[in-house]
Amino acid sequence: VRTAQPPMVFTGQQLALIKKTVAADTNDDEFNLFMEVAKFRGLNPFLKQIYAVVYSKDDPKKRKMSIITGIDGFRIIASRCRDYRPDSEPPHFEIDEKKKSSENPEGIVKCVVRCFKLGPDNQWYAVAGEAYWDEYAPLKEDDEAFEWVDTGEKWPDSGKAKMTKRRKQGDFKRKPDGKWATMPRVMLSKCAESICLRKGWPEDFSGVYVNEEM
Repeated sequence: VRTAQPPMVFTGQQLALIKKTVAADTNDDEFNLFMEVAKFRGLNPFLKQIYAVVYSKDDPKKRKMSIITGIDGFRIIASRCRDYRPDSEPPHFEIDEKKKSSENPEGIVKCVVRCFKLGPDNQWYAVAGEAYWDEYAPLKEDDEAFEWVDTGEKWPDSGKAKMTKRRKQGDFKRKPDGKWATMPRVMLSKCAESICLRKGWPEDFSGVYVNEEM
């Protein structure tokens, strides 16, 4: 049994603001689809509980919109389920000192997050989701792997040479990108938690992903 939620209603001004901010890259059809999903899920775009990301927006053949739910949005949906409760323990991390490298500074192997689902016998049963570092952590090459080269063309307004960034030949170190470098445990635990919720409550979370998984 799910907790009934009042339908979400947005004014014309609010819709225009969402289109300008949270869903800025969407076209009209994509925006309408995004808003229908937000209303169906009962999530507020203004609070970044759900947002739209458009990939390859300048290439019509590859263009694709993904509707992404923040981890708080996941937890809000879960809290409406009367057969759910979060674990009282923190996420569990498996660490291997031998795996420490530029690509994995802390040597994280995987993260396991548990939630509990109420069974028909009125007993709580653990549901676990595990996420492996090698499968989720986005890596980027060091800046040393690239160089700026002259294209042979000049900018018409300034006359200066046009430059382009090119990858050098050879092998270069890779390292985690963005918050995966500064908050690796937080990022991987979000992936594990979302896996756990989809596994235990597929009716509520099927097709829903957090940004860290993308």
